[in-house]
Amino acid sequence: MSHVSLPESLEEITNNAFKGCKFESIVLPNNITNIGYNSFEDCDLLKSIVIPESVTAISACAFRGCSSLVSVKLPSLLSTIERNTFESCISLREIEIPENVNAIENKAFYNCKNLLTVNFTQTLSTQRHTKSSAGLQYIGAEVFRKCEQLTSISLPASVTSIGEYSFGECKNLEVVTLQEGVLEIYQGAFSGTGIKSIIIPQSVQNIYSSAFSNCDKLTTIKLPSSLTHIYERLFDSCSSLKEITLPENLKFIGNYSFNGCKAIETITIPESVQNVGSCAFKDCTSLTNVTVLGSQTSAYDDAFDGCTSLDSINVPKGYLGKDFGGKKIAGSDDDDSSISAVVIVIIVIAVVLIVVGIVAFILLRNRNSDYEHSLSSQG
Repeated sequence: MSHVSLPESLEEITNNAFKGCKFESIVLPNNITNIGYNSFEDCDLLKSIVIPESVTAISACAFRGCSSLVSVKLPSLLSTIERNTFESCISLREIEIPENVNAIENKAFYNCKNLLTVNFTQTLSTQRHTKSSAGLQYIGAEVFRKCEQLTSISLPASVTSIGEYSFGECKNLEVVTLQEGVLEIYQGAFSGTGIKSIIIPQSVQNIYSSAFSNCDKLTTIKLPSSLTHIYERLFDSCSSLKEITLPENLKFIGNYSFNGCKAIETITIPESVQNVGSCAFKDCTSLTNVTVLGSQTSAYDDAFDGCTSLDSINVPKGYLGKDFGGKKIAGSDDDDSSISAVVIVIIVIAVVLIVVGIVAFILLRNRNSDYEHSLSSQG
């Protein structure tokens, strides 16, 4: 059976209705409003399907594992793409997200290995939507994870939240455009991607741990000035990252945050930073210049472990520590030498004064002795 036609009177595709069936195409009647849970799961011969405009809900896992599915058109009234809906549809090449979709749930397109293009019909303008208007706001965890052929993505201005590992391991994803309005970028969101350069909008309040870890092609990134935390392993193993300016309001640099960033040559730590975490700059082997602007900034003793090109760290006047992050303070040897020289000069002067005093004493004693002898002779 290669084709299935359904009666026009049908209003719903029930849960598991065609799960595992072997057909290449199906025509859905125009009266359907709901496609149930797992309804077409593992229909591995299904190549294409047109979903009627009457459909307002597609339940979770509806097309999961449809490994031959090349194209699908989503209805314009759809408001949510549920979890795992198109997971492992490994032949899917393109998807258009309707304007009314406000959320894409976890793993909706997970492991769609040949997905090349994701189009958003809603505006990509930097003008923000209001919460009451249409627009994609939420991208869940692992939504596009392992979409290995995806090369670029431009998210609409309505997006406020990018979920955990939502684009993780999209190894050919080189261009990502984010609009003002994004508030949160969650753990691992772009880890293991091919991003080369990215500007993070000023609206972003938090970028959580490992969000850009293992982005080995990333060379530059611009962070928002409002960012206060660089979380653990945020840029771990970004081996090509050469340029980064830390925000002036930054308070904490987390553990392993720049671990293995072998191309970074210089870092200025803003005055606002309170603490630099354990192994924060570990194995940054090209790092030669570190300037700390705050006299109260502290650092773990292993913060710069493996930084083989870094001899010393520049700190401001008033810094009381003997070292910073396990590295000596720039100029401390010169200061020690100066102190030693002063001590030597003082000792030499003291010795000279002592010698002069002894000589004077001897001369004075001899003179007195001669005088007494003269008096004795006259008597």
